[in-house]
Amino acid sequence: MRTFKATLITPQGSLFNGTVTSVVAPGEEGRFEVMARHENIIAVLKKGILKMKVENAATFFAIDSGVLEVDGNRDVVILADKAIKAESEEDAKQKVLTIETSVA
Repeated sequence: MRTFKATLITPQGSLFNGTVTSVVAPGEEGRFEVMARHENIIAVLKKGILKMKVENAATFFAIDSGVLEVDGNRDVVILADKAIKAESEEDAKQKVLTIETSVA
């Protein structure tokens, strides 16, 4: 499976910086998946679960609003207002409930 670089950054700093096989994100228009060689995009994210997959393993984060960009190098950069690392998808679901939504 092809891999690419993904980075998750919050105002507090970088929470994830590694090589992944896909990223599943909670977009404003619904959940979507980014895989290697994805076309360049910028997507608005909403409160939900962010999943970084590497082969058969996954890392989960509960996030508030943010932006995901697939850049010209086909790398993914996620800028989230808030993010909490979770132990599992179920843990991430619980942590999403504890995140206070940012007020603009």
